[in-house]
Amino acid sequence: MYERIGRKPGSVEPSILFEREQGATMPFVSIKAINFDQFLRHQNFLAELQPIDPADDLAKNDATFDMVPGLADPNNPNLFSFAAVNSTLNGFFLRHQDFRLTLQQQPPSAPLGGENSPEFNLFNSDATFIQVPGLSFGFPGFSFQAFTKFPDGHPRFIRHREFHFFIDPVDPNSQQNDFQFTLQPPFIVEPPPPPPE
Repeated sequence: MYERIGRKPGSVEPSILFEREQGATMPFVSIKAINFDQFLRHQNFLAELQPIDPADDLAKNDATFDMVPGLADPNNPNLFSFAAVNSTLNGFFLRHQDFRLTLQQQPPSAPLGGENSPEFNLFNSDATFIQVPGLSFGFPGFSFQAFTKFPDGHPRFIRHREFHFFIDPVDPNSQQNDFQFTLQPPFIVEPPPPPPE
């Protein structure tokens, strides 16, 4: 069971800073581009960059994520996954597939003592990201590198392009601001933890 911890005391907006103990989850977050007043939001199971209307409850849910330990290795404090918080999307995570960032449901794990399927392991890898210092120096925020290793050996990072989200390599012609984000207070407040038994 993961234990939820709060925000690091004294953190400075606009970017939330985190400290994580082994096996602990992060608060809910919303993910904002540094070069647009717009947020990562899942819509029709694709990750999109959109402005969020405070009166639109669905959009606010779609633009809020539970930042949890990386599915590929929950004990590594540098790895994260992003779970949907919508009540109808339990077990859905941001995951890249064919270089597009999508929202997909995690396949079932093997019974206790069994061996997980290749599909389960690939999903967990594709839904795990490494939080790194922002690639655009001099601006607040973070970048998120895909955990999955690619045949060309080049790391890929979450990037918005034409208001859609992909994982792309960084090259000299890239708009590096497109690879950088701040973690904002969530549009949807997380529920309180259950009382101790």
